[in-house]
Order: sequence, then structure tokens, then C-alpha cells
Amino acid sequence: MTDELPETLTADGFERSYVVVAPSTQPPSSVLLMLHASNSDAAQTRTLSGHTFDRLAEQGVLVAYPEAHGGMWNDARLGTRATARD
Repeated sequence: MTDELPETLTADGFERSYVVVAPSTQPPSSVLLMLHASNSDAAQTRTLSGHTFDRLAEQGVLVAYPEAHGGMWNDARLGTRATARD
């Protein structure tokens, strides 16, 4: 299992960051997107979970922890004032 540093990508003009924990064998058998809670981040989720999801990489799973925009996901709730809705 390799533990990568945060990476970034640009989508539709917005820079987004994420952390990937990849299996040492290629290609991965599956991919898990681990979304953090509101007002949290990938690092906190990894720590609070005791790196449980990271250990799935030992079984061939690629685990990706994307960062929400402004700490919140656009979950389509109309009453949310999250910047992700913009």
C-alpha cells in the first residue's frame, strides 16, 4: 500500500484536491470514494476512522478522499447555504 500526498486537478476552472491511497498491486480491483462529513476534510476522516479505509488498499482497493468545496458538498438541499451550491 502506498500513501500519496494530496494531489490536485482542475475541473471546469475550479482546482480540487484529493488524497489517494493506492494498492501496491496494479490495477486496483475496485475504487472507493470516501466523502468526508460537512465542515471536515480528508485528513480528519482518515484519522477519525483509524485509517480503516486506507487498509482496504492491502486488498487491492484504490481509496480516494476528495475534498469538498468550502468544507461542504453540494448535496442538492435547497436550504443549504454552502459555497458548493454556487
